[in-house]
Amino acid sequence: MSTKSNLVFGENYFPKNISGPQGRAIWLQENDRMKGKYLGACLDGIRWGGETTVMYEMGTRQMIGFIQEWMNQNKGSLLWHEKQPPKNFSLPYTDLKECPSDSSHERTVKDMGGRIRCAHQSIIELKPSFVDAYRTFDERAQAERISFIEETPIAPGGGPDEDEEDKQYDKDYKKYEKQLAKFENEDPVFIATDLCYAVLSDKGDILSLEEILNRLNLNRATYTVYCTKKGLTHDFHSYDIVRCKLGEWDNDMECLGHTVYTNNTVHDFDGWYLAWHVQRWHEQLPDGKAPVLGKRKSISTEGDLLDFIRAKEMLSKPKREIASTAVEA
Repeated sequence: MSTKSNLVFGENYFPKNISGPQGRAIWLQENDRMKGKYLGACLDGIRWGGETTVMYEMGTRQMIGFIQEWMNQNKGSLLWHEKQPPKNFSLPYTDLKECPSDSSHERTVKDMGGRIRCAHQSIIELKPSFVDAYRTFDERAQAERISFIEETPIAPGGGPDEDEEDKQYDKDYKKYEKQLAKFENEDPVFIATDLCYAVLSDKGDILSLEEILNRLNLNRATYTVYCTKKGLTHDFHSYDIVRCKLGEWDNDMECLGHTVYTNNTVHDFDGWYLAWHVQRWHEQLPDGKAPVLGKRKSISTEGDLLDFIRAKEMLSKPKREIASTAVEA
C-alpha cells in the first residue's frame, strides 16, 4: 500500500543526467514514472520557480498532454493532492459586473448555455457593392464572429513613368475613378445588426481543461506571426516563405498571418495549486466526461453570408434589415 512518503518526489528521484524542468517532464511521461504519484507533485516537479511566478516550458496543449499521461498512468486511482481543495475554491469562471467591451452597455441576456451576455445592439449601414465579410475569434464573446466591413476604393499606387506613357496605370486609374463615383452615389442599403454578446458571466458552465488552463495562464495562449519577403516578424519561428499560402506578395506586403500557440505557461501559484484546478475540472461531470478541448461557438450564422450575397443585388430595393447576428449556444 502506498504511503505519503512515496507519493511525492524525494531528492534523488530524478537522475542526475536529467537537466531542467523540460527534461523532467519528458522523463516522467516514460515507463509509468508518475504512477502512484500526486498530480500536484508531478506538476511541481516540472516548473521553473521565481519570487512571484512559476513557468512551465509547455503551452496549453502540451500541458494537457502531460496531465492526460498522468491520468493514463493512474487509471482507477487519481491522487490529485495531499489535501482536498478549500470549500471556497472555484474554477476561473468569468464573472463581471459590466460589459468588458463597453461599460455603457446595459442590457443583458442569458443564452441557451446559461451564460450571461451583453445584449447591446448597434445598427451598421453599409454600401452593398463595397461590403466584405470576415471571420474572427472574439475573445470577449468567447466565440467566432462574422463581421462586415465597407471597403472604400483605393487609388492605384505609383504613377506613369516619366519617359513613356504607362497604359496600365491609366487603365487602373480610370477603373478606380469609376468605382469611386459608384461608391459616392450608392446608398447604404445593407443594414446589419451587430450584437455585442460579450460574456459577463459563465458561472455554472462546464469548462474544458483547455479553457481553464488558458484562463490561468498569465502568458498569452496564442499570438500571430506574419510572413514577408524580408522574413518573419517573430525571429524564433521559421515558416517557409516560398510555400506560405496566406500571402499576397506585392512589394513588401505581409501575409494574412499564422496563429501560433505559446510554448510556455506562467502562473502565480505552484503545481500543487494547479492540481486542485485540474481536480475541479475533472469533477464537473461524472465518469471523467468533462471536456478536454474547448469547442468554438459561433456568433454569426451562415445565413448572414447568404444575406451578404443577396445584398449585392439589392441596390434598387427599399432599405430594410438584411443581416443580423445570433449566438448559437
